[in-house]
Amino acid sequence: MDVQVKLSLQGGHAWDFCCDEDDPIVFGLVSSLPGANLGSHATPDGLIQVQTRAGRLYITRSSLIGVEIVPIADASVTDRHDRFVVPSSGFSGGMAAPSPFVSAPAMLSKDVHHALLEHALGQHGATAQGSDEVVRLDLGSLGKDVENAFQACLEKSRSAFNLAADQAFHIECELFALGDAQALPMAARPEDVLCFVYHFHKSPKAFTGSGIRLFDGQTDNGMIRASDSFRDLELKDNALLMFPSYVVCAGLPVHCPTKVFADGLFAVRGRLRKGAAA
Repeated sequence: MDVQVKLSLQGGHAWDFCCDEDDPIVFGLVSSLPGANLGSHATPDGLIQVQTRAGRLYITRSSLIGVEIVPIADASVTDRHDRFVVPSSGFSGGMAAPSPFVSAPAMLSKDVHHALLEHALGQHGATAQGSDEVVRLDLGSLGKDVENAFQACLEKSRSAFNLAADQAFHIECELFALGDAQALPMAARPEDVLCFVYHFHKSPKAFTGSGIRLFDGQTDNGMIRASDSFRDLELKDNALLMFPSYVVCAGLPVHCPTKVFADGLFAVRGRLRKGAAA
């Protein structure tokens, strides 16, 4: 059975994620709590690596305050989200804190996911021979399906990003093909509110690397800027990542030894923007 795990950290921070109830990380986190007396199983003071479906996080044992574990009774639910959100009350001046994000596995239905992959693979001719530039593909009629899926994930995460239910937004999406040594270009505009990144690829996976690097935030004189620390998030096939547009981020390079178009990564970059669509 899957469980929802909520970590309470120093400074008012929290991280929620889903995992199997038998996942060793659950026991490891509990054994790392202050005052835990579990003999040789206790995690020594220092860094704790938390590997979840959303990605990987490193925390210090001393920063861990509490672990809440709640069983998920409905095993049929497949669109659970992992959240890592920093409350504004815990984001004090001069303090570096992890940037907020929400990740959603299995964003598209199997049929739409398969159709999108076939649609992307069918555009192999878009790659210029010998070109090192990231190739932008055409989403075509599937663009609306992707936008609707983004919108559905957004509706479940409005509270995480403090988005008012009556505020007008619209979503814009672009499709890219990423080959060897290429990374998804990330650039937010002033009118952007959230950034979306969705990854998909053929199976079995023929490349390594990729993902998104989110830099921690630090407040100086009321302004949020990037800290020197960061976390790298891996996006699995058919997974979505959402985060505020103010977060400094970078796409991580793909390593594809075959250099074949079909063996690479395909990514949709989306933006949630203020106002209605033009």
